[in-house]
Amino acid sequence: MTEEQNAGKILLFCKEPSPEQIMKCLRDAFDVPGSVHDADLKLHNGDLDVTIRVYCESAGGEEQELVRGWSDRSRGHFSRVETAAVDVKTNLLYQLEGTESIVSVDYTFEGEESEFLTEEEESAKRNMEQTLFGVLSTLRAVMAFRGEKRGFYCLDASGMEKLILDGNGNSEMERFLPYKSVGYVPGNDIEAEQLNRREGNRREFEAHGVYVPVFYPLLETEAEADCRTPYEIAARAVALLLVAAFSEAMLAAKMDQKEALEFIGKRIREFGAEDFFSPKEWKYLHDEEPKESEKISYSWQYENLHVMEWALGLIEGPLDFPDHFCDVAEAARILTSFHSMREILDAAKPRSPKELLDACDMIFCLDWACTDTRMRDLPTPAGMDGGVVFERHKALNWLVGVGEKADWGSCAGGYMIKRANCGREQ
Repeated sequence: MTEEQNAGKILLFCKEPSPEQIMKCLRDAFDVPGSVHDADLKLHNGDLDVTIRVYCESAGGEEQELVRGWSDRSRGHFSRVETAAVDVKTNLLYQLEGTESIVSVDYTFEGEESEFLTEEEESAKRNMEQTLFGVLSTLRAVMAFRGEKRGFYCLDASGMEKLILDGNGNSEMERFLPYKSVGYVPGNDIEAEQLNRREGNRREFEAHGVYVPVFYPLLETEAEADCRTPYEIAARAVALLLVAAFSEAMLAAKMDQKEALEFIGKRIREFGAEDFFSPKEWKYLHDEEPKESEKISYSWQYENLHVMEWALGLIEGPLDFPDHFCDVAEAARILTSFHSMREILDAAKPRSPKELLDACDMIFCLDWACTDTRMRDLPTPAGMDGGVVFERHKALNWLVGVGEKADWGSCAGGYMIKRANCGREQ
């Protein structure tokens, strides 16, 4: 047999931090008695000799350096792999970043040299691999092969062995998500309402293959929220429409500032909207020489308008996934079909605080995913548009009442979250 066949190595990159738990899991899986405090495990099956050693970051010193070294080198290598499975690759990198322990599996065959493994040797090797696949879920681990199967592997939801990613960019997975390592525990100022909201949203964004840490902060409860009134939402919608239309008039129709302001003037008077604008918006409308960057920035207000129309119930169903721009023409059409605040409010079917908080929690998590991947120079997951996510987050923060009812101009960066002692569990 070849040198590659005669000896091999498999690595398990685990999120389980306890060496005792890892060793217990391995001894149970291979049905080998002994102490869970042993650092290694030796197995023998026919001509197959296997040595399994556990390395944990929690041990400190050389072990810690070894775990981090293996993890960092793997992430560095696979971060450079070009692949069509971009979200799978991103989530594999997150999985590797969370490595707490590494199980090193070295095996050799002691039989007579030959070109190929015997049927018995192939069977022994396969049984060992299947046993290791069987512990991945318990150890929250992925498995790396060297040799002909080089790459990272896992079991999919149906229990099938699948290639996550290899060095050539190949993948057998449509979707891969890192194993969860920690989570919130009820109590300690964490309400069931908050947990249910997050778990419901987690099912949604994980269905799109989006990873968000399970310990990411939770939004406030309905009782703690200070949601906007229908009149406030309608007034904000009108202001957003007019500011966006003002910008569009200058950008697309090539009007100057005075012409654009006159263009929206009728609607300002029609809605009695003079007091609807934030100080920054009012200044922008009356700046005789607005900057080009301001015109472009304020033209994005159609995305915020879309959220306000949804909050008023003028758009049916849940907010769509933020992987595309809103229909600008439709957003403008909805609100321009009204000619007074009274007409808007009569037609409105305002969303409940629960619906607003559910949507805000969802975009809060998706914004983390967009921001974190951008900081790591990775593609935005699930085809999301980072600009759309940002604008929706701003709008939803305002709707649920960031801070002490902050005005529109100051709410963009604030997050209404529960920063309690969360009582995380392993």
